[in-house]
Amino acid sequence: MTRKRLATAGERGELVRLFQIMGRQGAYVVQWGPTGARRQRSWPATKAGKVESKAFFDAFVAEHKQAAGDALMTRGMWLAYIDDVFPSLRPNSRRLYTEAWKHWELFYGAETDAAALTVAQCTGFRRALEERGFALTTARATIKNVRGVYNWAEKSERITVNKWHRFTFRVPKGMKPKPRAEYRADEFLRIWRALHPEQIGQWRAWCLVGLLGIYGNRQHAILALDDAWEHEDEIIIPASVEKTGEEAVLPLLPLTRRILAVARSWRAREGYTGTRVFFPGQRPGRTHPSKQAHYSIQSLTDALHLAEKRAGVPHIPGRAGHGFRRGLVGDLADATGDVGLALQAIGDSLAMAPHYRVRRNDRIRTLLSDRLARMGAETPAEPATETATKPRNPPSHRS
Repeated sequence: MTRKRLATAGERGELVRLFQIMGRQGAYVVQWGPTGARRQRSWPATKAGKVESKAFFDAFVAEHKQAAGDALMTRGMWLAYIDDVFPSLRPNSRRLYTEAWKHWELFYGAETDAAALTVAQCTGFRRALEERGFALTTARATIKNVRGVYNWAEKSERITVNKWHRFTFRVPKGMKPKPRAEYRADEFLRIWRALHPEQIGQWRAWCLVGLLGIYGNRQHAILALDDAWEHEDEIIIPASVEKTGEEAVLPLLPLTRRILAVARSWRAREGYTGTRVFFPGQRPGRTHPSKQAHYSIQSLTDALHLAEKRAGVPHIPGRAGHGFRRGLVGDLADATGDVGLALQAIGDSLAMAPHYRVRRNDRIRTLLSDRLARMGAETPAEPATETATKPRNPPSHRS
């Protein structure tokens, strides 16, 4: 039996073919589907059969192309999400979602059908993040942000199946992350004194560490400080910079004024004419300022670790600038006995208490010792001793 191919479409492995079978039992046949699972339909070897088979072939190919064109690719879903959701997000949220999605596209592919996701690929993404050195909390946050985009696509009917619902981020016992460490008051002062406001490579870190230790704000908000935010006796940080979406008001203390005066003196010295308090420095060998809007968190972290070393403060991974925020909450809570007031001071709600209170073993030791003292049990009583006496002999009964 001889076959004559009349038309072919599609990719290798899933071709659609139109061919004519020659001979007395001839026919026009359209065959489609992957290798090993092909299907076909045939028409008689007549003029009408030829026309009908060609029309079926053309319609099948057109429908297949439309279905492929309608598939929502990973990059297309992200761009649609940006258009719909980004206008209502704060800049920091946009940054976090964008960073998470870059990692997702690197793993899953920018031109891959978003709806073709499998649970195994969700699990593989977590494994890929951990292999790249992501901490447990960072990997969890990255997956949460990617999942949020898929949830949006499902709710907006851009995809019909969302396999992220079937994925669970499990953490083995004993591996749950501990709260990040804090900088105690004495550590804050030692680090601050190890930085020098008169050195060009340290004045920014000196100012920032001072403000973080005084107010406990998030690093991003303090780094973005602008002259326009300073008023007569307070600094008003706009809602667009704050993670909570609400503006923060900082009392302008005398020490704060001295810190800001140092920043202004360096601005005049370096000829900076913008409004940023912590403007970026020039990179070595460059004659123009950096394109960054302000000094970066990474630069602050590097300077902080060097100051730790000079001050003899133990380095604890993950502590960094957020440690001043935690330390302030702990100090205020210990001083007032009111953790709610301490959280108000840094602009957080009472619901965040479990995330900020760090176990202070020295504080617990003091409380337990004070309790014993109040009970009068500071020194345990000596056990009573009895004078050893020779037991009497029982009276003898003589007859």
